[in-house]
Amino acid sequence: MTYLHSTSRNLQTAPEIAEAVRSLLIACDVSEPPTPLGHLLEQRKLIMQEGMSFREPGLFRRTKYRMTRILAKAVRKIRGILDIQERIIWVEPLLHRHRRFFIKLHEIGHDVLKWHRDLFVVTSEEDLRRNVRRLFESEANHFAAECTFQVDDMKDRVEGTALDIVDLAMLASRYNASLVATARHYVSVQPLPAALLVGGVVECSSGKQAIRFRYGIANQEFLRQFGHNFPLDGFGPDHPACESLISGTPIAIPLNVVDHRGDERVVTAGTLYTTYETLTLIHPSRRPSRIFGRFFRGVRRAA
Repeated sequence: MTYLHSTSRNLQTAPEIAEAVRSLLIACDVSEPPTPLGHLLEQRKLIMQEGMSFREPGLFRRTKYRMTRILAKAVRKIRGILDIQERIIWVEPLLHRHRRFFIKLHEIGHDVLKWHRDLFVVTSEEDLRRNVRRLFESEANHFAAECTFQVDDMKDRVEGTALDIVDLAMLASRYNASLVATARHYVSVQPLPAALLVGGVVECSSGKQAIRFRYGIANQEFLRQFGHNFPLDGFGPDHPACESLISGTPIAIPLNVVDHRGDERVVTAGTLYTTYETLTLIHPSRRPSRIFGRFFRGVRRAA
């Protein structure tokens, strides 16, 4: 059984973040995806540092104390660093290009959001209390997502229409985003019940491959109908969804599952293999009424 995490973001600052993104995109004359990172950096007067060099001025050379902090961050595999005063962003160059893109937007978010920028001028992220640091990271991540998907752009495109798994790659390319980030955002903005199950490939004793789900996310409408515990933990080696592991082609199939009320439901599960993980989008059919559900269960028992 897979536990489903909620996609809802309990950020009180979400409206202010969305407005900050809109203002930034307008200032950069951006009207459609993908978001041009160079325009954002230019507007904010920020410089990208793709590789960490200690011979550069500012961030990488100011004081022994500062250098020690940067070295400590590098050892702990920090993915990105922003120097507010020197206007420099450094991002780990070995990350996947989609991950680097997101982290760059994340660091720009620290600079754009006034309450972040004002605080980082006088202190560093490492000096913040853990709960404040966690909140700031969540807000910067939210900023990066809003920048990538340009606030309401995806919602306007997919609202009320279930996304076919074969169209996920095309949607991701529109935003220059990874497949998993696009799928996660789709589920979060879709008012129809939807869930995403992210899995990995496991080798069975028979030599065949199966899919084991690692985690799942769902929007509030899906959780309302199915609860947090979804009655699947993966697909066995003979399941039709595992054909996607061999063919590399997205596969959508109907599944019979039971919702949290005990009613049998039919859902569509579209599975895509990205060569390192599997993405399964779940869209349920219309839920039967409680009366008809009981009636049909009685008919099945009588038969």
